[in-house]
Amino acid sequence: MTDAASEQQYPRLERDDDDQSTATGTAGDPLEGEPTRDEASPSPAAKVDPQKRLVAIVIDAVIAVAIGMIPWVGGLVSAAYWVLRDGLDLPFMDQRSVGKKLTKLRPVTMDGERLDMMGSVQRNWMFGVGGVMQILVYVPILGWLLMIPVAALAILIGIVELYRVIVDPEGRRVGDLLADTKVIEVAECRPARRLVARAPPPAYSGSGVAVAAPTEIRRAVPA
Repeated sequence: MTDAASEQQYPRLERDDDDQSTATGTAGDPLEGEPTRDEASPSPAAKVDPQKRLVAIVIDAVIAVAIGMIPWVGGLVSAAYWVLRDGLDLPFMDQRSVGKKLTKLRPVTMDGERLDMMGSVQRNWMFGVGGVMQILVYVPILGWLLMIPVAALAILIGIVELYRVIVDPEGRRVGDLLADTKVIEVAECRPARRLVARAPPPAYSGSGVAVAAPTEIRRAVPA
């Protein structure tokens, strides 16, 4: 069979994303239809840079304080965010806090599993103190008197947790020890590229009858 006839019978596969790499279908280059992981983590023994974790907690603190400024209900929502932030299965959070998502960090169990709501509560309950302080602002006299010891407790908790993140070989703070968790660094993998089968012009049989060429085939890339 000649090259021209072979090309007419079998349409050539081309990439529609202008990628010049070859579609070999090897294990290292996921093709369309194959399951792909959205994240890849480094070695479990690798300790996350404490500066990245500090940036993540600052982002979360800004969000929590902004929410807490909403009269009355803001403090409750802020406390709930602190406690549940690593277990909420929301598209923009992905079972981790907004700060961790932006810095590409993820808290996981020691077996590498994502946290659920209960795991997040066990890991973060001590940070709910900050949200309680924002509630006390709206309680006359008694709330104002309690704000000072509650604020001191929140600061003490923050210092202890930060110390643990820095000195612990795996960066595990007190909340991680209580919930049996750790924080790892993750990175989004390259999504699978779409392959398009482009049909050649109609071919003619030996009797001169036109043979209909196969239509263009597109397969959806898994989300």
